[in-house]
Amino acid sequence: MRLKMKSWILSFFLATCCTRLYAFEGIANILPGMGKIEGNVVILSKADLVSMLMAQKIYWDNGVKITVYVLPKDNSATREFLISLGIPPNAYFDSIENKYSSGKANVPQVLPTDISMALNVGNTLGSIGYIKDGNLLNLTPFVKTIRLDSK
Repeated sequence: MRLKMKSWILSFFLATCCTRLYAFEGIANILPGMGKIEGNVVILSKADLVSMLMAQKIYWDNGVKITVYVLPKDNSATREFLISLGIPPNAYFDSIENKYSSGKANVPQVLPTDISMALNVGNTLGSIGYIKDGNLLNLTPFVKTIRLDSK
């Protein structure tokens, strides 16, 4: 597991690994004009991805609303994904709940499985999420892999 996590971090942050050796994958459903796209990859800055997850950035560049999907709080992929972005998982859910309660943000939609995540992201333009099983990317042609810009 430690080797998988190291491989994921290297491929996700440095964009040097083309195989899916890591434990999970950031995914998005966007069109040209919404962000930088190279083939089947969406390139985001870490700051933009964190802003989207924290409900600080709620629209793509072209005005399409960002829909955030997450797996359950106790899911290992949720914990690993948030930690890899420098977001403490408990603080994330507390922060989102506070923003939602105060009317400042929409709460992310919690989905039970990787399959439901891939299908919901695939069917919702402007959405982002993450999955543990990269093979599920084949379920829908609209899902793109998120790669963080190394700049």
